[in-house]
Amino acid sequence: MAGGQRTGVRVAVIGRARALAAGHGPFAGAASLLAPLAAWARREREAARGPLWLPVAFAIGILVYFAAETEPSLIAAVLTALALAALAIAARAHPLGFPLAVAAAAFAAGFAAASLRTALIAHPVLTRPVVATVSGFVADRDQREKSDRVILHVTGIAPAQAAMPARLRIVLRPGAAPPVGSHMSVRARLNPPAGPARPGAWDFERDLWFAGIGGTGLAFGAVQIVPATSPPPWRIAVWQLAQRIREGIGQRIRAVVPGDAGAIAVALVTGERDAIAEDTNESLRVSGLYHIISISGLHMAVVVGTVLVLVRGVLALVPGLALRRPIKKWAALAAVAAAAMYWLLSGAEVATTRSFLMAGLVLAGVLADRAAISLRTLAAAALVVMAVMPESVLNPGFQMSFAATLALVAFYERWVPNRRFAEGSRVQRLGRALWIGAAGLALASLAAGLATAPFTAFHFHRLSPYGLLANLASTPVISGLVMPAALGGVLLMPFGFDRPFWLLMGWGIERTLDISAFVATLPGADSRLAAFGEGSLLLAAAALLVGLLLVSPLRLAALPAAAAAMVLAVGSPDRPDVLVDATGRLVAVRGADGRLSILGASADRFAARTWLAADGDRRPPTDAKLAAGFACDKEGCVARLADGTAVAVPKTLAALEEDCARAALVVTRRATPMPCAATRIDPAQLAANGALAITRRPDGVRAGEGWRIESARDATRSRPWMVHAAPAPSAKRSRPDIAPKPPTDKKAAD
Repeated sequence: MAGGQRTGVRVAVIGRARALAAGHGPFAGAASLLAPLAAWARREREAARGPLWLPVAFAIGILVYFAAETEPSLIAAVLTALALAALAIAARAHPLGFPLAVAAAAFAAGFAAASLRTALIAHPVLTRPVVATVSGFVADRDQREKSDRVILHVTGIAPAQAAMPARLRIVLRPGAAPPVGSHMSVRARLNPPAGPARPGAWDFERDLWFAGIGGTGLAFGAVQIVPATSPPPWRIAVWQLAQRIREGIGQRIRAVVPGDAGAIAVALVTGERDAIAEDTNESLRVSGLYHIISISGLHMAVVVGTVLVLVRGVLALVPGLALRRPIKKWAALAAVAAAAMYWLLSGAEVATTRSFLMAGLVLAGVLADRAAISLRTLAAAALVVMAVMPESVLNPGFQMSFAATLALVAFYERWVPNRRFAEGSRVQRLGRALWIGAAGLALASLAAGLATAPFTAFHFHRLSPYGLLANLASTPVISGLVMPAALGGVLLMPFGFDRPFWLLMGWGIERTLDISAFVATLPGADSRLAAFGEGSLLLAAAALLVGLLLVSPLRLAALPAAAAAMVLAVGSPDRPDVLVDATGRLVAVRGADGRLSILGASADRFAARTWLAADGDRRPPTDAKLAAGFACDKEGCVARLADGTAVAVPKTLAALEEDCARAALVVTRRATPMPCAATRIDPAQLAANGALAITRRPDGVRAGEGWRIESARDATRSRPWMVHAAPAPSAKRSRPDIAPKPPTDKKAAD
């Protein structure tokens, strides 16, 4: 009886399900809505694009690692990744459980990779400012107009420190930097690595830590070349040889091509960008062409493609080789060698390393008889780069490079199969090929520009509305003339026939600069944006992935996501009322005109420039009226917010006492137990929290709860790269503890 009842229930359920599937019953409307979704989901499964989402899960795991409050356990991270990988293997027969388990394993693998990278690169970091005599091998050097900079492989510090950093970055007088490999000694003021210039800005402290640098310094003594007690590390010895070659090439290019054209030519070949005039850099930024002077995927692709075509073309001239030997693979091997040479000559920087790894994977596809350009190749390249350098996920260069490449490859896969050249006469076929090629270049540039726009706006607070025009005009010159000429110049330089190629390269660069100058002068070319939150960027990135990785109409969900990201970015800008740098030297107050007045901008122009850029303000840090909102005398300065609220910056104890009674917010560089009725920002708070962004709350200003204070460095967080320095007891004694100004180019967008 019981069995008959169960059979009846089962029949009823099956009948109801069939009725719903046929569109009958009370849920017929829901079934009609769910049917397209089921069809679209089936189409996504048939497309087999699941592996393309593995780098996404891997990257999310890395981001979660960096968001942790304290350093995660490496053992726990690795064991979790292994356990989830075993679960994925066990669930491979389940159609739904398997992809979910693989995604979870990829997420855990990203988290574990970041943990492992941190453990492997761990090194001592300075915890307090100190004046010392430092000796060590020059591992790298940058020579600039106003200062030189060296990376020092430290062999000794006097007086001895509790934790001696393995590497230091020290700023020297112009022309004082010794060659790479030299063993030098200099007296310098050393500081812990500086944190972000403002909350939400790029974290140079973390960036330097992953570069193996444990502190920065400003030399105030003469550089002395002293004998070393041991030979330099092998890496420095290799880099010493490469640096000599790079400097020789740079000198030869500048001798043939003077001015900014020669400086850019040197940057494209050797990666040295320091000699380019700031006006030229700004013109390239405004026009959207700045990416051409930072060696990245475009340059590596042109070098690899040129070598691949040339070598294969030469080998094809020999019928016996062309018919009987895998000349395409031989050409790919030659291209790998060319990419490795270019990687070494260009300085082996992070951006170049990423491009080299990706080019290597593409060429590996050629060697393995696989499609060289595909989304799967891009996914594999992203996984390799993130596994080797997990911190790259936070880098603007990584984000923009892979966003642009994703857009280009997705466009390539949908555009190329639809091209038709075979129909019509020869003239018609030629005309159609030219038209389709031009349209393809325009659409590809548009796709890459749209894909990178959210990252440009987030990290650099600007957009290039005419970037499409500039890139359309300059890309054929750079790809078809400048980079092939650079390759020819490097190859023929040992034989003395390189001059025509450098002249041709310089002419192409000059035409590119003409394009940049024209576009930069167009109305509205320099579009600035105020800083916005990370949520908008994550939403835009999700829209990009959904729109390009899905194949069914489900990809249209990217449109509302992109619109929401835009509304959030424009509708909720991050514009605090007061900004204070980590030393208390720079203070910015937003006045009645809505703009920031910055006190002490000359002390750290980089921080002032960062604040202005994040505020969408075009004024330079050298503007004489930048501090116009402050009223100053010998006792201190006072500025007022739009509602009249007073912000005071006292210089003396008497002024501090008076300002505590009259102002709502007091920023002082003196550590004193003196009670203060106003909200006080003092050295102890700055040392623990770094730069501060302060916003007035409408519910009052006299008590601490009247202000919302956001810090660049959360004092409750403890990560290996975070250093909480002890505050200086007074302004006079803290003066020597000023950190050296960061370089103005900040190679973080590479």
